[in-house]
Amino acid sequence: SNTLYAGAVSGGLWKTTNGAQSWFKINDHNESLIISCITQAYDGTLYFGTGEGFANVMASNAGGTGFVGQGIFKSTDATGTEFVHLSNTSPSSDIAWEYVYKIAAHPNGDIYAATQRGFRKSSDGGKTWINPLTDINIENFSNAYKNLEANDVDIHKDGKVIALVVGNRVLISKDGGQTYKTSSTGGNMLPTSGISRIELDIAPSNPNYIYACAAKTNGSLHNIYRTKNAGDTWEVVGPGGSDSFNPLGLQGRYDNVIRIHPTNENKVYVGGVNMWVWEENGNWEVASSGYLSSTSSSYIHSDHHDYVFNHDNPKIMYFATSGGISKSVDGGKSFETVNRNF
Repeated sequence: SNTLYAGAVSGGLWKTTNGAQSWFKINDHNESLIISCITQAYDGTLYFGTGEGFANVMASNAGGTGFVGQGIFKSTDATGTEFVHLSNTSPSSDIAWEYVYKIAAHPNGDIYAATQRGFRKSSDGGKTWINPLTDINIENFSNAYKNLEANDVDIHKDGKVIALVVGNRVLISKDGGQTYKTSSTGGNMLPTSGISRIELDIAPSNPNYIYACAAKTNGSLHNIYRTKNAGDTWEVVGPGGSDSFNPLGLQGRYDNVIRIHPTNENKVYVGGVNMWVWEENGNWEVASSGYLSSTSSSYIHSDHHDYVFNHDNPKIMYFATSGGISKSVDGGKSFETVNRNF
């Protein structure tokens, strides 16, 4: 659990073997150093996706900072230091691979990728890919949506519950991907319009609990939602529209992360500009700030992109931001920046 990988959209792949006390670069000669996502399959194989599509929304003044990637790379050795490019994920073969937003591993060996042109799934270690939604009839979900931008995919460790975001609409499967039901039907469900990005997380401790953080088209928080029955019904647990509670600022398309505590499905962490924490029967509380001195124990650099829990000890957390990596050893009460050699 002291070994971690970190990817940067302008800096390639990095690794630590000492719990982020120091980092070293894996390979600066890859065909693409624009790393957008990383996952580890159940057999230990590492996959990373490339291409930065979210940053293009930040192009108001200085021009877009995002760049097209080269698809997906896969580790070929037990130490995770040698990688090969999966040539059939080159944008020249399928424009979907220009931006890979998320990769997720199923316990049966399948690999899912969320791309700018819908989902892709491989059952042979990345040799061939299909759109897993193509031949599935989904009620209240047009076939035209199936090839829209897909930005998130989450798979519970039991393999049965899969949550997808495509065209800013949420699909949930309870049978390992054989069938899907849309949760984006308006009303008391999830919104169908006026959204720029939705991020999901499935509770490790209870796959029926799924949280969603939805950003409006202007980047501010729409709402934070929760379902207790794997998408059949949803409730708002974090209402948007308030100046006093807007963890995304106006950047919810660019930085938007939501993570559930590994052993408590009623505790959730949300980040954008800063990190906020909520637990059942409590209030949303801000846990970090990027506006403090970098020496403050409450400081995490602004613009949050991912949170990771230590598998052996959930009090140890890591935070990926636009300023690098931060770490907490007390469950997110205090933090230190851990960018040595990063």
